[in-house]
Formats: sequence, C-alpha cells, structure tokens
Amino acid sequence: MDIRKNIRNKTSYIFTVTKIYLSVALILLKRGPFLLIDLWRYPWLFNFLKLYKLYKIMNFRKGHFKDGSVCTLNGIAILITNYIYDMLKNPDKLVLAEDIIPPEIIRAMGLTPFSPEILAIVLTIITPDAMEKYIDICENSGIPGDLCSLPKCAMGMALGNVLPKPKAIVASNLPCDAGMMSYVTIEKHMDVPIIRLDVPYNFRSDRAITYFSEELARMIHFLEEHTDGKMDWQELKNILKERNKTQETELELWDLAKTKPTPVASEMIYLSHLVTFNIFPGDKRSTEIFRKLIEFGKKNLEEGKGAIENETYRILLWNPPFAHFPMAFSWAETKHQAVLIMDSMTFNTIDYVDTATNESMIKGLADIIMQGPMSRHVRGPSENYFNDIFYIHNHFKIDMIWVADNIGCKMSAGLNEILREKCRERNIPVLVISYDLMDQRFTSSEDIKTCIDNFMETIMTGNLETGLFDTDAKHMISTER
Repeated sequence: MDIRKNIRNKTSYIFTVTKIYLSVALILLKRGPFLLIDLWRYPWLFNFLKLYKLYKIMNFRKGHFKDGSVCTLNGIAILITNYIYDMLKNPDKLVLAEDIIPPEIIRAMGLTPFSPEILAIVLTIITPDAMEKYIDICENSGIPGDLCSLPKCAMGMALGNVLPKPKAIVASNLPCDAGMMSYVTIEKHMDVPIIRLDVPYNFRSDRAITYFSEELARMIHFLEEHTDGKMDWQELKNILKERNKTQETELELWDLAKTKPTPVASEMIYLSHLVTFNIFPGDKRSTEIFRKLIEFGKKNLEEGKGAIENETYRILLWNPPFAHFPMAFSWAETKHQAVLIMDSMTFNTIDYVDTATNESMIKGLADIIMQGPMSRHVRGPSENYFNDIFYIHNHFKIDMIWVADNIGCKMSAGLNEILREKCRERNIPVLVISYDLMDQRFTSSEDIKTCIDNFMETIMTGNLETGLFDTDAKHMISTER
C-alpha cells in the first residue's frame, strides 16, 4: 500500500511540476533569443527556474488541502513569471519600487513596478541559499552585518549589478531604518532619480492621511517628470475596483479559517496574500486565485473535513515567515498536528478604497501604505503591535503564538518581553524563535525544527505547566505559558 501511495504521490508531483513549467516556459520564451542574454545578465533567474523544489510541499498534503496548496503555488508561479517577464520586457518603463510601496499608481501610469525586496523573498522561498551571495556582497562593501538581511539583499543585488537599471526609484521611510537607508546605497550605485515618501510616525489620524495623500500626489508629479508615464485616473479606478473585489474575496477565505477544524490553512492564507497584494493587487488573476481557494475550502467544509487530519493546535505567526524554510508549516502539520491559521503579514483591517473621486482613491491608497504590515505594528504606541495579536487570537480561536524574531529587526525585539507578560496574563503559550529572515546560515531549518519540537514537547503537551523555558544559546528560543 505504501509503495502504491508513493508512486501516486510521485506521479502527481511530476505531472503538476511539468504542467507549471510548461506555463512558465510559454511566458519566458516570449523573450526569444533575448532570454539567453537575460540569463547572463541576471543569474538569479536560474534560482527562479528551480520552482520544482517548492512543489515538494505536496507530499505532506492530502485531498482538497493538497489541491488548494497546488492551486496557490500554480497561481503564484504564473504571477511571478509575468512579474519578471514585464521587468525584462519593459526596461524603458521600469520603476524600482520599495516593497512597501503598492504598485497600483505606477501601473495606472503605464509604468512597470519592480521590487528587489519582493524578488529576494520569492527567490529565497524557492532556493534557501539564493541570497547569500548578495548578502555577502553587501556586507563586504562595508554595510553593517547586524542590519535586517532583506535590505542587505536589495543592496547586494544592486551592488552586484544584477538588477535592471530603472528610470526612477520610489522609496519611503518604511518599514524600518535599515530599509529606509538601504536606498541611499541603491540610489548612489544606480545613479537614477529617486523620490522618498515621508510617512508620518503617528499615522492613525485624518491629518496624517491628508499629509500622505499630498506625498502620493508629489510621487505622481515626480514620475511624470522623470518617466514617460502619465496618470490615467480611469485605469487607477479600474485597478482599485478589482483590488476591492480581491479584498472582499480574501475576507471570505478568512471566514473559512475561523472554522474549527479549519478547511484552509498555511500557504493558502499567507503565501497567496504575500504575492497577490504585493505584486498584482487589482488584477483579476489575483481575485481568481482566492475564488479557487474558497472552492477547495468549501469542499472540505461540506465533507466535514479539516485541512489536516486530527487538527490539534492552531498557530498565529507573528512577524515575517521563515523565507528560507517554506516547509516549516507542512512539517508542523505532520509532526505536531499544528496548523497555521493567520500571520501578521496577512491580517489587516484596511477599508475598501473609495473610488468615487480621484482624491478619495489617493486617500485610500495613502491609508493602505501607512498601514502596511510591520509598519503599522512597530510605529507609534505599543498598542499598534498588541491589539491585532489578541484580536486574531480570539477571532480565529488560536492556541499558540509563534514569534518569528528576526535578529535584524531592532524595532520589534524590544516588544518581546512585554508580549510575554501580556500572554502570561491571558495564559497564551508563546514561542519566540530567533532567526535571520533571509539567511539560513544563522538558524537552519533543522535548528528551527529543534526549537519547535522542544516547545511542543515541554509547553504544549503539559510537561512544563508554567514559567519560562530556554534552550541553549545557539537556538535562542524562549517560550512560556
């Protein structure tokens, strides 16, 4: 029986990967012979072509959850391929945009947005060591090694001359000091015009929205001055109407996730949001991905099944997921019957964009940018950080919180002890894993597994009822209940 099962899994894997590679090839081959030049100029394309590695996640899944996982990966693969193809095809329209900057305005101007941070995250998810070379280039140039590794990836790729030269750069003072300062290095090396958007520190006010709306108007004027792009307000309206549809559809997916056992989980929640809302918001293909995921979730619900068998624990992940260990959640599902329900990069309470007037659309986008993940949590009072955590805990019936404690993030590190105290008061188990967002050389996938195993065996099984539990300094893990 096991032999037949393995054969079926392997056959399914080969069929699925072959099918998606054909789709990817049809897009990239539009470049014709120029694709060979692209591969020489941008060697990271070879990492992207290792997409098959990500599909190994199928081996951990069954039924409609497996189908939903494949649907997520397929949709993401097509969107990212088109994202890269647009970058290669339209060098004269290219705008390098920091990852926090939503691309709706840039696309409405007939320009092509491209984010080195998003590219770095995607490539690391596919190939865990994809960015190590560029992190080293960055640090060897004199950039401090204790910065967040995500801006180090962006700087390293720029310094390594493996990014296309844009017509202009759009940056901001988000999400952190390292992210903000990285664009000084990128600007100097690329020698292209740049605009830096100034997001108010206290962003939860009408005054802040008015101020930042003026910043976006300044960005539009800047792009019209330094590129061939012209603002098309009707196109922006069309994009934002579709964005609202995507957001509405995603909320339906979240409603399914509230069910216990959940019929949807993990990549269907966090990876779908990461790509659709950061790369192609306002695109019908993004909306369609969520519609398909809802269908798979409803099938599980109708059959009385959860995404995984014997769901025991429901996880809230706080801070960015482990980019170099995308199998973490499928592994936890199998090993500990623990399922990821929601994460801080996905959850938000942003209103739909009012598309009635040009001014209302700009104000809506201003609010979206100011309330971007990480940004809204670590700016202003500490309530911005904690309120979402405990709302999600109650709303989605969460059993435990995993804090992905990126060693380069100085802004959230100081809040960990306060979080422990607040969770102790509420009797919520917390796992804090110190890791590097983009560099597996600090904390490997095996180290992360060990941290989770220790936590599950001592805290969640009841072997350690209360108090603080620490492993050795290498793993730098702290847990409590």
